[in-house]
Amino acid sequence: MSDDLPFSRYSEPYLDPFPPPQPEEPRPREEREAEKKEDFTPPFVPHMGKPEAQKGPPPEALPSALPSEDQPFTPPQFEEKFEEEFNEDVLKLGIKVVVFTVFVVAIGFLFWFFMNGGKPATEPSAPVVSEEKVISYTDDEGRIVEIIVPLGALKEDVKIEVEKIANGAVTDKYQFTPKGLKFLRPVTVKIPYKENGLKKGETPHDIKLEYQSAPGDQKYLLWYEVDESAKKLVTQVMGF
Repeated sequence: MSDDLPFSRYSEPYLDPFPPPQPEEPRPREEREAEKKEDFTPPFVPHMGKPEAQKGPPPEALPSALPSEDQPFTPPQFEEKFEEEFNEDVLKLGIKVVVFTVFVVAIGFLFWFFMNGGKPATEPSAPVVSEEKVISYTDDEGRIVEIIVPLGALKEDVKIEVEKIANGAVTDKYQFTPKGLKFLRPVTVKIPYKENGLKKGETPHDIKLEYQSAPGDQKYLLWYEVDESAKKLVTQVMGF
């Protein structure tokens, strides 16, 4: 028994669990290259078959994308197709605009038609009377009623008459004929007033000038101006 190896308590040689590493002996280059060749596996390439076994026309029968002497090059028709589609879109848009405009005009015409009572407006014919007319009437007390018909107020020459029908405290009552006469322009009427008929504290501006188309009809107040020098109330009417 040698004294170089220690013994354990069981009379066995004690082995070191961590032996020092032993360097690997280098292998020859030929062995390493042969091992690499054995482990090499080429990638999988699908088998396409022989050229004569492929289906389809031969390459000579396929059209070439490049121009040849017999077949000139024809550019793609992308611009023409785009122009045609653009023209179609513009035409459709124009038709929609025209239809919408006609619809709006029709709605506006119907609205105007019903607002005018369902009757189309007619322009008045040109007046026949081409000069101003002044009608004067003097009552039994010497007061003068004046009617001034301006140019273009009558369609035709009409005889206008004034008649006193009743006395009043401040203004008398007068009747104008013909009844139902309509004027194209405002006609001025001057009615005399009685200054001594005014109450204390009243002025000619406090007078109520009323109009009534027929006995028993509603009375309307007329706006007027006062001509104090002539002692007349000046108003305007559109008909009798």
